[in-house]
Amino acid sequence: MVAGVARAETGGGDAGLEELLVRRARTLRDTGVEVIWAGTGLHPDQVAAIGVSEDADGVEVAPTEATDGVVRALARMEADDVEVVAAAGAGDLTHG
Repeated sequence: MVAGVARAETGGGDAGLEELLVRRARTLRDTGVEVIWAGTGLHPDQVAAIGVSEDADGVEVAPTEATDGVVRALARMEADDVEVVAAAGAGDLTHG
């Protein structure tokens, strides 16, 4: 699982969303999921590229508005099999 805070098409990273994803990443790690922390302020294309390069099963993204951009980027990379999930608390949108 790749966790990262992506910029929405018009905005930047958000400290509250970063905290949310860090907590979520720790929870996933503690349950045995391999987590790659991608960082904050990334463009959706960057998050998608990290997911592909790490051969991730899923990508967890905040804010919710960035999920569509990550889904589009993964589709352009022919990686439609990578699940994209909005971080819990950042909306309830799931693509996959």
